Amino acid sequence: MFCGFAPRAWALTPNAEGVYELRTAQDLKDFRDLVNGGEVGANAKLMSDIDLGGEPWTPIGTGPYPNAYEGTFDGGGFTVSGVKVNNGVEDPWFGVCAGFFGFTYGNVKNLSISGEISAESSGDIYIGGIAGSVQYDSYIPDGAKITNCSFSGSVSADSTGGHVCAGGVVGQTVGIVRAKSAGCTYTGGSVTAVCGGQGANNRVGGIVGQAGSNTVVDSCTASSEKISASGEFAINEAGGIAGEFNFSSMTNCTAASAAISAEGTNSNDAGGITGNAHHGQMSGCAYTGGAGSITAKGAKGGENNNIGGISGALENSSSVSNCAWNGD
Repeated sequence: MFCGFAPRAWALTPNAEGVYELRTAQDLKDFRDLVNGGEVGANAKLMSDIDLGGEPWTPIGTGPYPNAYEGTFDGGGFTVSGVKVNNGVEDPWFGVCAGFFGFTYGNVKNLSISGEISAESSGDIYIGGIAGSVQYDSYIPDGAKITNCSFSGSVSADSTGGHVCAGGVVGQTVGIVRAKSAGCTYTGGSVTAVCGGQGANNRVGGIVGQAGSNTVVDSCTASSEKISASGEFAINEAGGIAGEFNFSSMTNCTAASAAISAEGTNSNDAGGITGNAHHGQMSGCAYTGGAGSITAKGAKGGENNNIGGISGALENSSSVSNCAWNGD
């Protein structure tokens, strides 16, 4: 007589193309556990809307290699609602990654998420509605892409001693060649980060907190109540699309957030599109906040408060072309 049973994740089997078809909340949990259990290259496709009902969600992909998600996740145009992440997952070397995905080298597309994403830590935090950190790896074909994805809800981070990258869609993007965010949308709620570290970087954006190392951000839209980076001693950067834009390019993006602010006693940059650009190229972008406000305040003497309709600070061969601003 057989008295045992197989672990629930084993009941999830791929189709003939090797793709896991996800139809229920249990399917989604099983796929998450499969990936976090070591099958990091598994591919999946949503086949229906799924409601997680506010149950605490552990992100897919728990840290950098070998624990990052490397497969293709196709949302199929469906929505996962009721997502609640509190503190995400923590890697002892990298920090906390919080989002529907924690850390990914893979390809996430056609996915909508709604819910609440939050994290608190004494160290670094990478947090976003879709993913905490997206990084390029030359060994992953068609990877490091977040395309046609959307998040609706709130994102919040509070670090007492480390760096913070917080975005409505992605916290951080890094790629030797490129990590791409295209056709993505953030709506509703707020993206906020409080950073208590002395001289720590606090980067907050409607789409991405920190876009770095040849990231491509194309045709993205962010509309929220508030985007805020604050911390008494931190370097605070807040932007309608990106908090910090570093060695990257941005085209045809629109931000319509009601309030964008950076506040602290160190250095504060706030802009309708990006807080601070280093070697960044922006074209065809617009801030359409109307009566919305862009503020930077608190730096001693005021000399390190920078605000702009497009970019708070524009440095190191950065460029702006064919962009527009309509706000206060």
